[in-house]
Amino acid sequence: MTGPGMKALGATFQPYRWAPTTLDLARRAGIDPVEVVRFDGNVPPLPLPSSRPATVAAALATVNEYPRALYPVLTDAIAEYAGVAPENVVLGAGADDLILLVARAFAGPGDVVSVADEPTYSLYRVAAELTGASVGEDDPVLTFCCRPNNPTGALDPLPSPRPLVVDEAYWEYSGADGAVRLIDDGVIVLRTFSKAFALAGARVGYALASVETAAELNTRPHPCRRSPRRSRSQPSPRLPISPRPSRSATGSLQSCGRSATRRSRRTAASCSSRPTIRASSPTGCSPAAASCAATRTASASPCTTARTTICCSQPSP
Repeated sequence: MTGPGMKALGATFQPYRWAPTTLDLARRAGIDPVEVVRFDGNVPPLPLPSSRPATVAAALATVNEYPRALYPVLTDAIAEYAGVAPENVVLGAGADDLILLVARAFAGPGDVVSVADEPTYSLYRVAAELTGASVGEDDPVLTFCCRPNNPTGALDPLPSPRPLVVDEAYWEYSGADGAVRLIDDGVIVLRTFSKAFALAGARVGYALASVETAAELNTRPHPCRRSPRRSRSQPSPRLPISPRPSRSATGSLQSCGRSATRRSRRTAASCSSRPTIRASSPTGCSPAAASCAATRTASASPCTTARTTICCSQPSP
């Protein structure tokens, strides 16, 4: 049922569903929330030096203001990091924001959007159906592909249809070249600061596209997210984004083989690794698992702690 004046969604539409909160899981297991160690978020277990509170404190001094002047600075830093021009960059409030933006830009009622390599991130289907399009393979106006795939970690060949959106949220962990070289061939690359840069709470993502596509996408976001134009001669401050962070700098998450230092009430967690798939989702706690579980004792799963194991079904944003 819809409210007055609202357009009805398709009969098959299913909204995006978040996994239970840490508080909910702690209540369910009868433990303190600090004892819950989650593997379903696919993010570093602790902030990196670049994202610790003391590091970002200066930026919070102007949190009461709109960050207009910072958008060009961030755009330039991303462009240098990705090896493209600033005109190829589109900023978003996380990659999810950009998934929805691209879907709105290319698809509408009666169109078909293709989603490759299912099971995959469910927001592609949500984004397509919110525009009134259907999901299928017959002459799609847009194709979504997640590479490395979430939740499998697969690095399959890219689909041939264009325009093609390649979600590279886990690119820094993959060892692959990525699809940036194809942005002038109808490919839009999506990336995020949530994973390798340990800034999931900041909601920062970006798209890389041809100059023409990026310009069109940059006319469509809400006004506060648009990057004001700056002349080529105008200098900009530099942000500390180094070219392709090393595995040690990004939390050493290769194949989820890690030994993390927890708070005093936590214990070290160990994960089994997949040598040929360097995705951040551990094998035994795949986000595609059939159900969520919180247990107070160690189990047969390769991702356990002495007190708590968490495995959830919803692929992480």
